[in-house]
Amino acid sequence: DLQAAIRYEDYGGKVGTTIDPKLAIRWQANDWLTVRGSASTTFRGPPQSLLSGRGTALAFVGAALAFKAIDTVGNPDLEPEEATAINIGFIVDTGNFYGSLDYWSFDFTDPLQVESFNAILDQYAANGCEDGGSGVGSANCNALRAQVFPIGTTAAAVQRIERNWINGSDIDTSGIDLFAEYSFDAFGGEASIGVEGTFTFEFESDALVLDAGIEVAPAQDYVGRLNDINSFTPLPELKGNIFATWNRGIHSVKYALRYVDEYEDQDASLVGDLAHLATIDDQVTHDIHYNVNVMEGLRVSLSVFNVTDEDPPLAALDLNYDPLTHNAFGRMFKLGVTYTAF
Repeated sequence: DLQAAIRYEDYGGKVGTTIDPKLAIRWQANDWLTVRGSASTTFRGPPQSLLSGRGTALAFVGAALAFKAIDTVGNPDLEPEEATAINIGFIVDTGNFYGSLDYWSFDFTDPLQVESFNAILDQYAANGCEDGGSGVGSANCNALRAQVFPIGTTAAAVQRIERNWINGSDIDTSGIDLFAEYSFDAFGGEASIGVEGTFTFEFESDALVLDAGIEVAPAQDYVGRLNDINSFTPLPELKGNIFATWNRGIHSVKYALRYVDEYEDQDASLVGDLAHLATIDDQVTHDIHYNVNVMEGLRVSLSVFNVTDEDPPLAALDLNYDPLTHNAFGRMFKLGVTYTAF
């Protein structure tokens, strides 16, 4: 099967128009093997909320060791984000076994990003931009002093930071997605075991630059890093689940083991007595779910999340863990009753 498409969009204004092609191929090689692939370009115009306006929130600022006001300001000069996407993979389906393996790749140009307020303040301090500092009067400090308030304050005494939406550095990222499940009869019912996960090969970015043109990080690969000092979210190299299910009559049980790989905190201050915080440990948690159809239309479910009450790995953040990757709730119980009237 071959699919070809062309998408045309007109955003008007400074964003303009775009024409994006897509080609997808699916080949049924035999009864149990399917090969598939696709290639396309994408286009994302900046939404109005990024082009104008101002939003304010509190965030923990490392240099001040406290929560401070962060103003995020719209940018009317934003250009659209573009990308080239490629996917190649195959499916194996033998009846009892179903599995898929897919390679994916995205090449982003002018991605829509927001400046890192910690990076702004770090550069403010490094360039000597406080009143009486060595950099006062330079082009860099003139730009940075307009984003840190009160104007001319020290980094430790900052009260609010202004950051902008920008077209960030180009990014290349790729990896594989895996899913496999085997079904069989067991204990008078139907059972299955399986695995699913994502392995990220790369997340390479060009040098990170503030709106003022100041470089805050060199070009590098951000996979396997916490990334709390730049514009990216944490990127563990591997995330995956191992699961098992069993169904018999009105009863259904599912078990899941969830794994998140270890990753590094690139904060240069984590040395000496703090060196153990430079690596955020991997984590394994276990969930169990039980469902029973008591009668027609009535279903009762019981779930236990994080059965072993595993704590999130320690991280050098204000919450002492990474809330974007891990969960601090510990063991949780959930009881549900669902009734559907026919």
